[in-house]
Amino acid sequence: MSSPANEQQTVHGDVDQDTPSTSSNSTVENHKNLADWVLGLGGFIHPDLKIVHHVDKGFHAVVQDGKVLPAKTRIASCPMTATLSVLNVLNVAPFEHHGTKFPDAFLEKYTFATDVLQTFFLMEQYVLGSRSWWAQYLRTLPTIEAVDTLQFESDEDIAWIRGTNLEAALGAQARRWKDQFEEANAFLQRLDWEHAKNGAYHYRLFRWASTIFGSRSFTSQVLDDTKPADTARPMGKREPGHQMLSKLFSDRFAVLLPLLDILNHRPAALVEWQARISYVGLQILEEYQSGQEVYNNYGPRENEGLLMSYGFVLENNPYEHVLISINAHPGSPLEIARTWPKDDRSNDNYNCYIFDIGHPIVAEAKWLERALFSYDLLDSISVMCANDRELQAMYNKRQTLMSSALPNHFEDFRNLLATLAQIMYDSSARAKRIQRTDPARNDPPVTARTQKQKHAHLYRKKQVEILQAAEGVCAFALLNACTDQQPSDLLLSIQMKLPHVYSPQLESICSRLPCLTSKNELFTSASLIELLPSPTANGVRSTLRSVENAILESIPSHIREHQDRVKTSYTITLSALCLTHRSEAQLPPRLSTWAQEMTASYPPEDPNWYYVPSPGPWAPGEEPPPALMTLLGAIPKVVGQTAIDSTTRSWLDPPMICWAWNVMEEEGLRVPIEIERFVSEEPAQVEGVSGFLLYCKQY
Repeated sequence: MSSPANEQQTVHGDVDQDTPSTSSNSTVENHKNLADWVLGLGGFIHPDLKIVHHVDKGFHAVVQDGKVLPAKTRIASCPMTATLSVLNVLNVAPFEHHGTKFPDAFLEKYTFATDVLQTFFLMEQYVLGSRSWWAQYLRTLPTIEAVDTLQFESDEDIAWIRGTNLEAALGAQARRWKDQFEEANAFLQRLDWEHAKNGAYHYRLFRWASTIFGSRSFTSQVLDDTKPADTARPMGKREPGHQMLSKLFSDRFAVLLPLLDILNHRPAALVEWQARISYVGLQILEEYQSGQEVYNNYGPRENEGLLMSYGFVLENNPYEHVLISINAHPGSPLEIARTWPKDDRSNDNYNCYIFDIGHPIVAEAKWLERALFSYDLLDSISVMCANDRELQAMYNKRQTLMSSALPNHFEDFRNLLATLAQIMYDSSARAKRIQRTDPARNDPPVTARTQKQKHAHLYRKKQVEILQAAEGVCAFALLNACTDQQPSDLLLSIQMKLPHVYSPQLESICSRLPCLTSKNELFTSASLIELLPSPTANGVRSTLRSVENAILESIPSHIREHQDRVKTSYTITLSALCLTHRSEAQLPPRLSTWAQEMTASYPPEDPNWYYVPSPGPWAPGEEPPPALMTLLGAIPKVVGQTAIDSTTRSWLDPPMICWAWNVMEEEGLRVPIEIERFVSEEPAQVEGVSGFLLYCKQY
């Protein structure tokens, strides 16, 4: 991006200045001189293209009046002698440093820190001014002051990114840049490098140079087929610097291409890079009419990256997403899982994303649960949500469940549903945090004054939309697993009960894509009891009333947590189910098969599952669940005060209660409270922050 002017102008005339200028007329002249310089080195700019400046767009290119640029037209090219990259810093033939030879010790110290080398090299060119080989290019770049205005440093500006990922990202970037500058500058001072010693180098200049490379550079891949790049690339292990250059070309590096970096970004722009013997060209693959702006395509850049690197956002950016940071803590199952063979769908850094509904990846999705969420997001959270049974299966295979099961090879869906529930929690919390910190929601509301603040507000609004859409998709999938309702009925219910996550786009994607997960596999305690044979179901309900009455004698109802009551109900129901199954009493086929699987996975004879905790005291960190201890404490009262038969008495046997509690914790799902309330028979009684549902597989 270039410095702003007050009106649209076309490049003309000649001017010579040592540093980038804030003068509108001067910057126009500077761009003409840049074009002449590039052309003199063997570059090219199409005669039907003109470079203009506008206050809102900066410098950009449009088609000359009365002209048409057809598709497959090469519009400009940059000769290799004009490019600027780390190859120039290292003087790798034929890329010359043109007089800027840093001390060998400096080059050796930062051999693999190409960002530091290229940034200091560009700083040196700036200080050299008209003496620099790239002087004509430097004069067209944004000024230090212009780059300063892009920063979010004042309290007023920071308020517009507070609560978003961008706040942390910009903070981390600033700390990294300051550390890099201070360390490298101090090292050059010790090496008696003039401009490090006399103060010509300073942090604002370092930030300017870093921003130029961040906003205007291209990947070195565009050089690959040029003869100079072939000459620079090491051809054998005996060549000097083989290891360093091989890594450099393998990892890719940033390269500045004067003149080619003037085009603005449009995500759908159709362009093609042309690497030829001595230049890199840019070809348009679509027709442009007279007066139309000609665009480049910076690639699939989300608004967060655009705002950080270029200082703008796109209101309808098809590549928008939210980055979710997930740390693999030392010794955790996730850290262990990341030592296993990597799935081809995983990215290099395990970056996790939630995509906008309009993202091209979403358009290609075939399953709802997979549509908005990157593989690494589902995979990482699924490991964190895995129960003992699932972890053991992963450890045996040295492969995560998502790696082995996605897209449609799941043996059961408990883990996937638990993953969606956790994503829903996290998305809701993030959206609320961004909304809570939005200056426009202050009382009185604050209005964004500067263009930078307006762009930040658009960015944060879109982040909330993406997160709420993720909430909606997760809610739909979870509710679909709770009921047998048709998609249209579920969507109508969501629109009525969860209006903040509903949108026409959500309705469209939920109607278009089928669910991987099955219906009627998540149960409230009441709905699970309904599946039992009537005598057993009635016995469970009666027992639950007795247990709750006994508990209320010591814990008043207004103190007892809703989830504790729910877990008590599940525990007694599972104990009754297991013992009914073992007595060979008639059960519905689904419950009979499920009980058989549960007793195989969690043997009731195994002390690891039926262990009854002692009354205490306990060592720190070894305390049993308080709700379980409350239930165990109530059982003697029920047995002693209530006339119960032997069958009911066996359901309340402490080892069976502990076994059932553990199975319930393993096979249950912690879900957002809205989901349990949504499907509860008594929604007014569902209170608290989170709910709890039990997974029971369909066979």
